[in-house]
Amino acid sequence: LTLQHFFPFSSNLIVPPQQPHLSHIRYLDGDSLSFTVAESTADFTLLTSDSPQDVPNWHPLVPAFPTPRVDQDGARVFPLMAIQVTIFPKSGFTICLTFNHLASDGKSLHHFIKFWASLCKAKGNMASLQTSLSLPSHERDKVKDPKGLKLIYFQELEHPESRNMEFAGLVREVSSNKVRFTVALSREQVEKFKKWVSLKCASYTSDETLHISTFVVTCSLIWVCMIRLEESKGNYVAQDYAEFCHLVFLADCRGRPEFSLPSTYFGNCLTTCFVAMKRSEIVGENGIIGVAKAIERQIRDLKSDALRNAERLMSYYRELGKPGKSVLVVAGSPKL
Repeated sequence: LTLQHFFPFSSNLIVPPQQPHLSHIRYLDGDSLSFTVAESTADFTLLTSDSPQDVPNWHPLVPAFPTPRVDQDGARVFPLMAIQVTIFPKSGFTICLTFNHLASDGKSLHHFIKFWASLCKAKGNMASLQTSLSLPSHERDKVKDPKGLKLIYFQELEHPESRNMEFAGLVREVSSNKVRFTVALSREQVEKFKKWVSLKCASYTSDETLHISTFVVTCSLIWVCMIRLEESKGNYVAQDYAEFCHLVFLADCRGRPEFSLPSTYFGNCLTTCFVAMKRSEIVGENGIIGVAKAIERQIRDLKSDALRNAERLMSYYRELGKPGKSVLVVAGSPKL
């Protein structure tokens, strides 16, 4: 029932063998997505805790995309979503979704999940759902493209690094030698930190008022801690401190007046902000203040021009993906 309204997730990405045909999302009657039900003997309590754990602990919970196929005309056909429900007997279950970002961004994905959950709670009765649960908007013709980004991004899809990327098994190919854990900051801690950063910024910057938000101080704290952790583990020489470290975070453009798109718009409606600072500045005595000001400045610039440098976005990403780059990416933010 949910997929009837969020049908792109059960569609396929069609990549034609050559130009001038453009890649596109295609839904045919009868198309579906892969839905797997599995059972696990893993420690459910451990998996749901905040403690550090090996990343591969989660890999069995992640569904893999079905193998892409090739149509008779030579076009490659990529599924866009796979779902796996894993049962932990007498403990609980997980729902894990793997999806192709070409279909939608995180906001549309969250809309899909909330709609699905609400429909389950209502036992499939659409009429009983709250009026606040809106249907997705698929009106792509309302998207304005003053910079010609459509053609630029389609050309990026033809880039060798993009064409060679298969979408199956990506999760299992990364982070196998890492741990993941949760750091929880209380409201009281955040408010104290915001006040401290605001006072420090005011003492250094008297000619402008900075908006020191929860997002700004949280990203500042984590980035500085991670760069200092890198420093404590490595043998850095003088020139290493002159190198630039990079913070990347995403912003939602729905509802912005220059786009006039509804908050329920389904698809990708994100822009990216990049912060670059020298390692020496980040680990310095006032590093966290400098970082907070740099992040706040990027957000302020975003508000004045959401598509600033958007035509160079993918080349930025390719550059940051080169070996030896220090990059921290903020993803999955509920507010973007």
